[in-house]
Amino acid sequence: MTRKLTFIFVLAILFGAFLIVNPYLKKHEEPPTLEDRLPDADFMAATDCIRLAREVSGMMYYYKVSYRDFVTPVFILSQAKNYGVNLQRSTYVFANKDGAFGVLAELKDSTQLAGGIEKLKHFFDVREMHVGQQKVYKIQNNKSYLFYGKNYICFYKGDSLKKELKRIVEAKTDQVSPTWMELINQQKQLNRSVIIYSRLSDFKEMGLDQVLAYPIIDSTHICFQTYIASSDTLPIGVATSMGKNFVKGDFTRLFANIHVDPTYLKQHPEHPLYTYLMKQSARISFPFKDFLKKWDGHLSFQQGGLISIEEKFIESELDDDFNITEVVKSREVKVPGFAVNYSLNSNGNALLDLLLAKGFITNQEGKYHILVSPPLNYKQMNKGQTHLFYATKLPPKMEESNETSIMWTHKGTQYYVTVDSLKTFELYGKLKFSMESILSKKNITDNF
Repeated sequence: MTRKLTFIFVLAILFGAFLIVNPYLKKHEEPPTLEDRLPDADFMAATDCIRLAREVSGMMYYYKVSYRDFVTPVFILSQAKNYGVNLQRSTYVFANKDGAFGVLAELKDSTQLAGGIEKLKHFFDVREMHVGQQKVYKIQNNKSYLFYGKNYICFYKGDSLKKELKRIVEAKTDQVSPTWMELINQQKQLNRSVIIYSRLSDFKEMGLDQVLAYPIIDSTHICFQTYIASSDTLPIGVATSMGKNFVKGDFTRLFANIHVDPTYLKQHPEHPLYTYLMKQSARISFPFKDFLKKWDGHLSFQQGGLISIEEKFIESELDDDFNITEVVKSREVKVPGFAVNYSLNSNGNALLDLLLAKGFITNQEGKYHILVSPPLNYKQMNKGQTHLFYATKLPPKMEESNETSIMWTHKGTQYYVTVDSLKTFELYGKLKFSMESILSKKNITDNF
């Protein structure tokens, strides 16, 4: 009797275990998610397209952009639904410093794409091709590609199609890369329409671990809030004294104002940033090591506009007897505005002689040239601890400041970078620019 009861009890346990385990045995492996397919790149971004369209709508109307009706949230969402693309989930962008980039979005119904591809063929020269077992649509004119699967669609432009396609098409479940996982977590935490993340090798070379940025958009400008994390102690700190900046003018195209405390950098030549700056300086024969020893952390540079200077030249002339003689003449020429100001510590008196000896600065007929700059006047101030070079006849106007900032101009748009705060391992800053020129019809036509 005891044996029978024991046998029945064992059978009951095995049957119960079978009922519990059986669903898992029959369960099919989950297909990879969109995030599982994401390839690592120099730059990566997670985007809420509908929210982003809502944020830029005010700017489109402010600048009276002619195509603004085609970038409204309602239009974008309706078009995406027509072709089975789900833009209510995050869309991901990956790009490399060579200019190659891709966009990966979720696909809800791949059968709806056929109509979209037919429309694409009306506007572009599209050729069907196969890479392995994957069908790819090549857009001939701009050397880009479109391919898709059951739950994803990818647009890619670049020269590494096979590599990126293999990563996306052959992805496995639960293989989201750690870098993308970090970005996705940051997107959830910051709750922004766009998050841009980078671990570029160039940043690594300077000892910087990662760069994170997201835009704040108003009706006229875009301002990218930027966070930089360092794997090592940041070797520069906030300036402890005020420096001098050139006053920005209407024709200023480029300026750089550096106001930092370089003490730690001077004391740690093994730091990656020190090594990186040494390497870059060697390309232009700039004695970085000697300059750093004498520099007190303040430097201002400005370029832009045109100024008139008198230039001497030699001209060959024929006299009355048809003899050739050389005559020294003068003429007025236009040269770019150019000015540099930097301050030194008590050991900096011999710096100019050193820069002249290295060929970084040359002296011709009482005028100085910094590399290929126009002829510059030179002035010492503060008992020789401040050196000022300028192309104008009179010294340019300057103002006190300790803000580190850079501005440059590209295709009519001025870009401003400012450093807001420096901590032991972190730097916070901004990149701000107007969209007026970027959204102009000429720029849109030239770029696309």
